[in-house]
Amino acid sequence: MELTFAQQSLAFLWSIALGAAYGVIYGAVKILRLALRFGRAVCIAADIAFMLLCSLGMFLFMLAFISGFVRLYPIFGAALGFFAYRMTVGRLLERIYCPLIEICSAAFKYIFAHLKLFAKNLLKIARKILYNINVIIKAKCFDRPGRSASCERRVDGYEKKQNNRYKRSGSKRCSNAKHGG
Repeated sequence: MELTFAQQSLAFLWSIALGAAYGVIYGAVKILRLALRFGRAVCIAADIAFMLLCSLGMFLFMLAFISGFVRLYPIFGAALGFFAYRMTVGRLLERIYCPLIEICSAAFKYIFAHLKLFAKNLLKIARKILYNINVIIKAKCFDRPGRSASCERRVDGYEKKQNNRYKRSGSKRCSNAKHGG
């Protein structure tokens, strides 16, 4: 089955529109990369993901419009649409979103600095709370002379873990904490 000239022309025009859509997607990815300022590895991963998205899009486009035939004119049309978008509307949008990126970047830096300070203070408070809980448990279980049986078991288990060389609980030698000397 051969493609008619009308089908080929229509496929070429739609491939130009597809290329312009790729330009819009690339602009969005570029805005995110510049605003969040990730490292090189993330930029490379974003470019590879964009390339795979474009490849999948071209494959599906060729399946839909030209019955799965691989032709160069849809690829050329997509590249033409991409570069036409980037040189016209893309440049205009860059003049708008570059100052917005700087504002957003400063806002992200301010927000993340305050979140970091908040998390640091929260961790300090949590550490103090856990320390106080530990002190209370030690005071209730370890320092009272009339301990309950459950506290005795916990204390014995703790002493056994501390003193590894005595493996049997009925050994003749005892730990100093049990007999006070």
